[in-house]
Amino acid sequence: MIRPRKKTSVVTIELGGGRRIRVESDVDIEALGRILNVLERR
Repeated sequence: MIRPRKKTSVVTIELGGGRRIRVESDVDIEALGRILNVLERR
C-alpha cells in the first residue's frame, strides 16, 4: 500500500548579512535550534 505523503511547506529564515536557511515546516525543532546556534556564532 502506498501512503500519501504529508504535505509540508518550506520556511525561509533570514539570518542577516544576506544569509538564509530554508527548512521544511516539519523540521525537528531541536536540531534546527542547534544549527541556528552554530550559525549564530559565525
